[in-house]
Amino acid sequence: MPYCCSECFHDKEIFEFIGKAHHSGRCGHCRKENTFIIEPKELSRFFEPFLGLVIESDDGLPLSEILNELFYIFNRDVKSIQRLTSEVLGEDYEDKRYTLKQGFQEHISEWENFKEELKHQNRFFPKNTLYSSLFDPTISNTESDLFQIIEQLKVEYDEGEDFFRARIHETPLSQQEMRMPPKEKATAGRANPIGISYLYLANQKNTCIAEVRPNNTSTIYISSFISNRKLSIIDLTQPRKKLSVCAFDEARFITIIGIIKLLETLSNELSKPVKPESSSIDYIPTQFLCEFLKSFSSCDGIAFESSFGLGKNFVFFSDEGFRIEEPIPHTIVSIVHNFNPK
Repeated sequence: MPYCCSECFHDKEIFEFIGKAHHSGRCGHCRKENTFIIEPKELSRFFEPFLGLVIESDDGLPLSEILNELFYIFNRDVKSIQRLTSEVLGEDYEDKRYTLKQGFQEHISEWENFKEELKHQNRFFPKNTLYSSLFDPTISNTESDLFQIIEQLKVEYDEGEDFFRARIHETPLSQQEMRMPPKEKATAGRANPIGISYLYLANQKNTCIAEVRPNNTSTIYISSFISNRKLSIIDLTQPRKKLSVCAFDEARFITIIGIIKLLETLSNELSKPVKPESSSIDYIPTQFLCEFLKSFSSCDGIAFESSFGLGKNFVFFSDEGFRIEEPIPHTIVSIVHNFNPK
């Protein structure tokens, strides 16, 4: 039976477990050389708990496909994830098909109900079950499943990292005018409530330009924001890929899947472009999330994908962690519009 290696897996717990073996060689599943290898059957302790999530079904899928869809367990370089799974659990599982025991949609429907309550019923003291189970500040959040997942999604950005902010303006802007807006001018956005300033940045110049949606010939001022200390960021881009589900016990899998689906939904909503015709009430649910994370997660900001398909967007809760360079004017010379029939 060929060895597998640490590079065959996305899950951090499995990756580190294989690394502790200190056995180096060639992987028979992803073909990498001089990597930490292990016999697949030695990983059964990580895979056996997943069997509690599924039931056999002739119309189902291989267990490997279900696990990869739920948790991104395997690296894309693995030649056959079905074969590797059967070598971990035993040949009896190679030809079996499975379906999930349940759809894990509870947190998504609860989030939709929670959004309605925040917008139209109880803005400051919600009674929704999602609030009491995930967001209630009277509960010790640091030990909750939500916060353990958030800790896994945190990324440390080093001092000296570059970020960018763009503003459309026909007259010159100063360095001071590129900072967070004063509270008196802080309008509501997808992340920040009205009257509370956040700093919206991007990791690429073309991303920050796209986000302000300039017209042709518009003058745009761009400043570089250079971090002057380490920054702790909750990265909501592809949270499913970053999660190590094997860090949790089997009894919590269903809750973990629900929370990940919820975080993906929240990330998608943060990524949606702000529409001028949208009511500020529509932003209250995502503002709630950001204020919650600001208050209870000990992070400097949140990262999420750009709706324009370019790089990452960031919201920071303060601009004190940056050295801001003088803005440089740019002129938009062309804009490309892609469209589909409605």
